Amino acid sequence: MPKEPKKVAEEIDHMLRKSGKEVLTITWPEFYTLNDAQRWTDERTQWIDEAAKRRGLIFGFGQMVVSVCHDRNFSPV
Repeated sequence: MPKEPKKVAEEIDHMLRKSGKEVLTITWPEFYTLNDAQRWTDERTQWIDEAAKRRGLIFGFGQMVVSVCHDRNFSPV
């Protein structure tokens, strides 16, 4: 059974903070494992995104990776 989105967002937030980097990329196979998911749905994407926003995270769902960063101006122009 897949993990709750709140728990996934919490774990990814911890991973990002621990890395000391501003952006974290996670391959889709790693992201499936992190979520304990066998399949992915648009609905699950929405739930993860909502849970991430509550923690101040921005998720970008690409074809090869999921990108995660904190919702702050860490690289001003």
